[in-house]
Amino acid sequence: MDRNRLVSGALLLAVAAFGVRVIAQQPAGAGAYTAEQAQAGRAVYDRQCASCHGPTLAGGGAPPLAGAGFMATYRNKPVSELYAFIESQMPPGGDPSLTKDHFAQIVAYILQRNNVAAGTQALRGDSATPIVASAAPAAPAQAAAQGAPPPAGRGAPPAAPG
Repeated sequence: MDRNRLVSGALLLAVAAFGVRVIAQQPAGAGAYTAEQAQAGRAVYDRQCASCHGPTLAGGGAPPLAGAGFMATYRNKPVSELYAFIESQMPPGGDPSLTKDHFAQIVAYILQRNNVAAGTQALRGDSATPIVASAAPAAPAQAAAQGAPPPAGRGAPPAAPG
C-alpha cells in the first residue's frame, strides 16, 4: 500500500512539474491578447478608467491595476476572470457605450502594463489563458514609442535622488 502511495505521489509530482513547464514554455504567439488590442485599450482606459485608477494604473481613488498587488491577486488566474470582473463591475454605475471589444482592449492594456506577453490571438472574454508576467517588461521600447507611461511596480524607472 505504501509503495502505491509513493508511486502515485511521484507520478502526480511529475505531471505537475510537466504542467508548469508547458505553461512556462508557451510559444511566442500564445499570448492572451494582441499588441494592437493593448494599444487601443490604452485610449479606452484613458477615457474610462484613469480618473479613478490613475494614468499609470497605480491606483489612487481605486485599487491599482498594475504592479505587485495586482499580480498577487490575478497571477495564474484565467484572463476570463479579470475580464468578467471588469465587464460586470466597471465603471461603477456602468456605461452602455462600452462594448465587449472595449472591455477586451482595456484588459489587454492592463495585461501589457503587467508585463504579460502579447501574442497573435485576440483577447476574448472567455479566454482560459493564465495571467503570467514575463521576466522582463513587455516591449518597453515599443511602449515608449507609443507614448505609454512606464510600467508601474517592477520595471518602473527608479526615483530620482532627492
